[in-house]
Amino acid sequence: MRLSLAKEALFNIRETISTNDLELILRRIKKPGVQVITTIFDNLKLSKKQLVHRLGNEKIVEEALMRCKAKGLIISERQRSKHYKYRLTGLIEDAVTALDWEKNV
Repeated sequence: MRLSLAKEALFNIRETISTNDLELILRRIKKPGVQVITTIFDNLKLSKKQLVHRLGNEKIVEEALMRCKAKGLIISERQRSKHYKYRLTGLIEDAVTALDWEKNV
């Protein structure tokens, strides 16, 4: 009985920490990162070339991709060819759908 309560308490603590970390990360994302995340969210998977075509400036898109990848918000997946496509991680995808995200950032 005590072991199950301890496990449940530890799970709740970890859940709270991850939620607080996610909120902190979302608040610190700059506007280009928000644009990249929302564009990927709307289209599921996009290559860097497609993102540049939709958002404009290549250097800004590259920097936003690098920052989002470093924070673990997006994942790059290698396609059959030599190109990569980017998609959101499950946690960020859930957060974007759950929160009215664009208005808060």
